[in-house]
Amino acid sequence: KGGGGGGKSWAAGGDAWAPSAAPPRQKGAPKGGASWAGGGGGKGSGSLPPGHMAIKVLLSPQETSAVLGHGGAVCREIGTQSNTKLRFSNRNEFYPGTQLQELTVRGPTADEVRTAVGMALSKVMEESGKVTGGDADLDETTSRVRIVVPHPVAKAIIGRGGANIKELRAATGLGFHIDEATVGTGDVAEQVVSMVGPSEAMDGGIAGILDKVAECVGQPWFVNWGSTSMAGNAYEPGKGSKGKGKKGPAKGGQAALGDGGSWGKGGGGGGWDGAA
Repeated sequence: KGGGGGGKSWAAGGDAWAPSAAPPRQKGAPKGGASWAGGGGGKGSGSLPPGHMAIKVLLSPQETSAVLGHGGAVCREIGTQSNTKLRFSNRNEFYPGTQLQELTVRGPTADEVRTAVGMALSKVMEESGKVTGGDADLDETTSRVRIVVPHPVAKAIIGRGGANIKELRAATGLGFHIDEATVGTGDVAEQVVSMVGPSEAMDGGIAGILDKVAECVGQPWFVNWGSTSMAGNAYEPGKGSKGKGKKGPAKGGQAALGDGGSWGKGGGGGGWDGAA
């Protein structure tokens, strides 16, 4: 299985990974396909330059193909035009608990990353009219986009008493849901933020999420998070493994708060903040 023996590194000047020799295994990292970028169970994927931005998006295999294009041509074009680097997990490397591949976008600034994500989702919409992540319960004008963010960012998106997520809902018209399940531990702990609503409103939702991620770029743990992928990892969400950081999800701030009911499909709990 590709990448299991020590991860992959960024190809110089490109937008795809190139296999590389594995760096020394960090103390405390699990043996065999472990993360050398930062302990927590994920696979190392090349070190994120300090101060750079990173975000992860979950897409169905069909949506992934649309963004890659023939021979990766579309993906390369997006990277060149936005000054970013894009990397997909391998075809059979799905994000834990899903049948979705992970797209990681990395770049010098939040604006460049936002541009790349917008271009990628626009390509999906050109092909199928919307972004669904493989879900079949959406009408023709509604999309559902799943963004993976560091655990501290998930808490910041919610805000005290749900204030921040309510503000995002009012500004974008989107419904927001944050999975209670935390994947990974320590520096690389992360959660999935789902947005549902009009396809044309997704750019505003992504911008709001990226604003919160950008506030954490200078944190010492961010490089580890941006350099690690949980895709293809035999990791059970929400269980947490022993290691640095708290066991399992931290207390509080894991589910979206607001006036919405619970999301009835998957998601591991949490509630939608937004109109049904």
